[in-house]
Amino acid sequence: MIRLTDRLQVIANHIQKGEKVADIGTDHGYIPIYLYQKNISDKLILTDINKGPMEIAVRNLRQHHIPENHYDARIGDGLKPVKTGEVDTIVIAGMGGLLIKDILSYDMNKTKALKKLILQPRNAQDK
Repeated sequence: MIRLTDRLQVIANHIQKGEKVADIGTDHGYIPIYLYQKNISDKLILTDINKGPMEIAVRNLRQHHIPENHYDARIGDGLKPVKTGEVDTIVIAGMGGLLIKDILSYDMNKTKALKKLILQPRNAQDK
């Protein structure tokens, strides 16, 4: 069973059972692992702009025995790899506020179709 840092636990606590979740810029994949292990979400999309972090995330999911049919790992920029209406909730954490703003404003129709945004900027929170 994975144990989240306090920061990631606060984020995970905002996700309700049954929500379909995309973790944008997933990095290590810890939130999706936790959501699956706690039976909160079984439809998980992980995105990252870089191949290296995504390989680490997928390796972590496999080490925690998360079945491949419960997650989809996608390389891409921001929300671009996620189809409109595909998920209820997105998590964007650990990035700067300006980058988060850019990600959300790239396709406002996609952003507005989301039911929940869980955002945790590391700087420029006012943006």
